[in-house]
Amino acid sequence: DLAPTLARLSADLDAGWRQAETQARLRDPRAGRAAHALRSLLLLAGENDLSEQFGLLERAAGEGDWATTDRLLGFLAEEIAAARARLVTATAAQVRLP
Repeated sequence: DLAPTLARLSADLDAGWRQAETQARLRDPRAGRAAHALRSLLLLAGENDLSEQFGLLERAAGEGDWATTDRLLGFLAEEIAAARARLVTATAAQVRLP
């Protein structure tokens, strides 16, 4: 049964995003590591392009380039929400299968 796995992945993406975003907004150097962990979850979700975008966040935060980090956060917030919505749709589709 894939539904719990997809639902869990969506929840993990949400938690990972909240952590990365909060750390980045606080200028916490650990934001790069949080973005890296989120990239791994995105790869599991099949979100390869989005994972690459989070690589930019990882690099910017790791280098302390907070101006670039701030610019990325708005874009990535929309993209992570879209990725989670795709997971919810996939979860619902799995539940409806006979």
